[in-house]
Amino acid sequence: MAVLPVVATTVGQVLADHVDRVRPDAIVGLGECRGADLIKVERVAVNLLDFAADNSGAACRDASIVPDGPMAYRSTLPDRAIRDALADRGIPCDLSMTAGTYLCN
Repeated sequence: MAVLPVVATTVGQVLADHVDRVRPDAIVGLGECRGADLIKVERVAVNLLDFAADNSGAACRDASIVPDGPMAYRSTLPDRAIRDALADRGIPCDLSMTAGTYLCN
């Protein structure tokens, strides 16, 4: 497990370094969604950063996360099975198309 900084300029390298050290079979990212009362299983990561301020106070407008990459990436995890397994255990959850354009992508 790793806790990543909520800072656009460093989060990518911190994550890459952790993956290099741990060499996981899969990566499951968890983030907070203000006001949500359930777990949202994201289906798509948008290749876009657009927000007023991260934890360092920096803003980001219309920036690609992966330069020259596609506009979005579909999760390779079994999103419906994950949602169903959580629901079967009484955990409030649903599928969500995207985490938006903050740092969860």
